[in-house]
Amino acid sequence: MNNILKLTPSAVGEIRPEQKNRTFIKNFEMAKNKPVDNARIGAVKNRSQTFNPKTGLWVKRNSQTGLLMEVKETGGVFKGVRKEGLRKMATTLNKLAKYDKG
Repeated sequence: MNNILKLTPSAVGEIRPEQKNRTFIKNFEMAKNKPVDNARIGAVKNRSQTFNPKTGLWVKRNSQTGLLMEVKETGGVFKGVRKEGLRKMATTLNKLAKYDKG
């Protein structure tokens, strides 16, 4: 089925002779799959996550301050948060391990 909108000359405006048999599209927008309920698009800013091999859980941290924010206890990764390499997090994880020991 043809979904192109055919307009009359009065709806489009003045038509030149070479355009008489053409199909015109007016005010046509592409379909968009917008998120429902104002959900975010893309990654969460100023956050990163890495896998803690000692606990086997994913840890989320603030990229600006370096403070650990949350540990994912249900398994899997945080949705929409970028992953960070273990080298960058090594110092933070070592401090956390020392804190856990007492």
